[in-house]
Amino acid sequence: MKQLLSSLLLLPVLAQAHPLADQRLIMEGASCAGLEFIGEDQLRLHDELQCSRGGEASLEARIRVLPGGALLAVETAPATPPNRPPRSWIYLIDRHDPPRVTLREPWTGWGALADETIAYRIAPTDPAIYRIDAMTMGDIACYIRYRDERGATHEEMADFTLCEREAGLTGRQARFVYQRTNVAAASCEGDPACRDYQTVNLIVDAQPVP
Repeated sequence: MKQLLSSLLLLPVLAQAHPLADQRLIMEGASCAGLEFIGEDQLRLHDELQCSRGGEASLEARIRVLPGGALLAVETAPATPPNRPPRSWIYLIDRHDPPRVTLREPWTGWGALADETIAYRIAPTDPAIYRIDAMTMGDIACYIRYRDERGATHEEMADFTLCEREAGLTGRQARFVYQRTNVAAASCEGDPACRDYQTVNLIVDAQPVP
């Protein structure tokens, strides 16, 4: 796993869409400890003691979206000592159903410790709103092409049932609900008997905004 993370760090950095962008996540049972996603590619970690006193984030990282929708975080602050590489870890979005989010952190250290699953609540902010430009039925999912608030265009997989609502959603603004789901792998090429799959953050609902 460490070799894999090291290889990923060498790849070009590209900001990609993910459902946690611009959201503040508070750990269940905490008053302010949690995660703060800044845009698509930045992250701040807040611990309870510092944030309760109005202090700065305890750690900052850059975010990269990996195949399948996993989020790779790479430490950027505090400054890494010369003799130590930056820390890195992965978040898997098990459930994103505002105002609740469940993230799983696979164990990447020595030994065989269990993954850590943490439930969060989304701090009261305006959830991201997207304009849906097109919806296309594909072999493994419905594909939604949309624009974010900056005007950038993205395309993501969605549940097949959303394409059935194409007439009522295309051209509308909407909020998305995501769920981490297994879908047929692209290598299946539409073969219904194929048992290969990939895990993605699937849009399972689009809630129109007046």
